[in-house]
Amino acid sequence: MTICAEVIAIGDEITSGSRLDTNSQWLASQFGDLGVRTLYHSSVGDDFDACVDVFRIAIGRSDYIVMTGGLGPTQDDLTRKAIAAATDRPIEIRQEALDHIQSFFVGREMPDRNRLQAEFPQGSRLIHNPHGTAPGIDLTVERPGRPDCHVFCLPGVPAEMRQMWNAGVAVRMRELLGVQRVVRQHVVKCFGVGESDMESRIADLLDRKQTPQVGITVNRATISLRIFAEGSDEADCQSQIDRVTESLQQRVGEFIFGAGDDFELQDAVIELLDRRGETLCCVEHGFNSLADTWLSACERPDLYRGGLSLSDQRASNRWRSVLGIPQNGSPEQWTAEVMERFDADWALAIDGYPTIVPEEGKTNPSSDIRLVVTGRKLATPRSLTFHMGGHPDVLPPRIGKAGLNFLRQVLLAN
Repeated sequence: MTICAEVIAIGDEITSGSRLDTNSQWLASQFGDLGVRTLYHSSVGDDFDACVDVFRIAIGRSDYIVMTGGLGPTQDDLTRKAIAAATDRPIEIRQEALDHIQSFFVGREMPDRNRLQAEFPQGSRLIHNPHGTAPGIDLTVERPGRPDCHVFCLPGVPAEMRQMWNAGVAVRMRELLGVQRVVRQHVVKCFGVGESDMESRIADLLDRKQTPQVGITVNRATISLRIFAEGSDEADCQSQIDRVTESLQQRVGEFIFGAGDDFELQDAVIELLDRRGETLCCVEHGFNSLADTWLSACERPDLYRGGLSLSDQRASNRWRSVLGIPQNGSPEQWTAEVMERFDADWALAIDGYPTIVPEEGKTNPSSDIRLVVTGRKLATPRSLTFHMGGHPDVLPPRIGKAGLNFLRQVLLAN
């Protein structure tokens, strides 16, 4: 039977969208390091009945649960009473917890409401909090005919929560798990193919019954293929990952540009330049150009010499005069001149990002985009023209990525 975990974030600030829930992301990764897969993320506001419902559902479907938030001293801190109600247990004051809380009020009177933080569901353990007045809760819930469910309640303050996880919850879980299972993830990044086309090419690998499992997500035209391997040790997991990545290379290798959550097309370009000992500059025409911004963030001035972002015709005309480019100068002329001025080995031109006038419910009409790559080792520049339209939030990143991907392909071929 697969052991699964659930992470629950508690608080109106989470469900209202006023605060980003980073705790759940971090906790899910910690479960993974322990060999336990997180199948559910839940969020619930500061409502007693809603909290009880969420807790009961989680206990019914998950083996390990971590809840964050709702352990403060105010009226909207409902975790203690809600978890007690969800498990049909009375509340009791723990003197150990009360002594700890009172230690934070040396020289002044402790408010009566802080006594709430010493309340625990009967039969639960205390998780020590060295930095705050909110001790955590460790509760084992029996489930007839099934393994016990283990519930851990931690404060929502990230620094306190992480300390208590590392010193308390993680240690306890290793004891409960006995033989530690290993779970590893590997992300393959792709560009240049649509999600439905990608899915049709690797449909059998996406079958949820397969081992290891493969998931597909898309963010602004970049496709991430996430391989989830579970095994007895690191070598077992790596063998599974290697098998899938080899299959992906055979089927969709022309679209794969790298691996890792944070690896992007500009990183792939910089890696190629580094390997070749060559340098790059770029020139972009149009509104909201992005390639220069992304490449500059790579912090490799020895490889990326910089570029020009010409947002409108006035900027373009000004630089035409400076560089001596004719009024009707082509992207090839721009790349050749910029490459010389920046003393680079390669130049990329993206011509151009369309002017975007956002209108509710509308997308930008398709327009011609021209990409040009000029290099000192190329006899003639390489160019590509295509049509692209789309939502204002998506269109500029797609165009910038198309330019970087075209450059990457030219570098690989030469």
